[in-house]
Amino acid sequence: MEYRDRGNFDSSRTSYLDNSFENILDIIYPFKEIMIEEIFWCLPCMRFPSTSESEIPRHNEFLECLKIRSLEWIRQNIPEDWLLQVASNKTNLYLYSSFSTSIQTYIRTQIRKPIAKLLCVLESLSGLSPLFFNDDLNNFGDLYKDFNNSNNLFELWKQLFMNTKIVNMGYLFDPKPDIYPMPAKNHNLNFYSPYFMMQIDKFKKLYQDDLAILKENEDNCDEDTGELSQNIVEDCIERFKANIYNVVPSLKLPRFFETSEFYFRDFIVSVPGFERNKREFELLKWIILYHLNQKIPNPIRLHTFWWKSSEAILAK
Repeated sequence: MEYRDRGNFDSSRTSYLDNSFENILDIIYPFKEIMIEEIFWCLPCMRFPSTSESEIPRHNEFLECLKIRSLEWIRQNIPEDWLLQVASNKTNLYLYSSFSTSIQTYIRTQIRKPIAKLLCVLESLSGLSPLFFNDDLNNFGDLYKDFNNSNNLFELWKQLFMNTKIVNMGYLFDPKPDIYPMPAKNHNLNFYSPYFMMQIDKFKKLYQDDLAILKENEDNCDEDTGELSQNIVEDCIERFKANIYNVVPSLKLPRFFETSEFYFRDFIVSVPGFERNKREFELLKWIILYHLNQKIPNPIRLHTFWWKSSEAILAK
């Protein structure tokens, strides 16, 4: 792609020299403009549907979140004397028509690194596609407006995106085309569900071991069935929930509870064979709700029920 030399338009060489990297993105070379220029470079680093490339720069709230996270990366990875490095790079000074163009090129090549990484991590967590594809979220169209449910939904999305433990790009290599292999995934999932499913499932054995230890004590078991008494199981689940909340505090966010119906839907959709069969989907949904006696299951309780009952349910 050929870039215009902004030095001949609204910014002079002095403007670049007198401002920090962050200020340049605010007042001289806007982040959104860089995003429009670089999105066609960033997305080929993974496999993302090309039909949505042009939609990403149009989501202003998403761009603002992306800018904040990108600037955090810039502060940690770009040296303070970056302008001196640009001025000392004789190759680039020879290739480009002006010093301003060399600066612009450097800025673009640096800022696209965190952008590509963030987009990749988001897509792997089902945090990117729902912005454009998910019918239940109305393609996130309502999130541009101040509707209560939609606003809460995007605020939750934003909180999770800003959490560096969830959207963690630290393990990724610097981007280049096709460097980030994306696992086969269901684009019907809502945001971040794979992350929370994985976090809860990591503690499955811990929960089952706790139940096994409790069962060794006959006083904890029902005399007729030999199984753990229900009150003992409930106490175990409550302890398990408290431990999970300590490890994954995002599960305690009020907005997560408000939108937990989306997590419940994603949980069922993730069961092989249920993502495209509406009748089977509704049947499994009814079975789970009936046994848990909850309108919308608590995510942790949902997992403990599934660990215990999935084989019997799927065998029917």
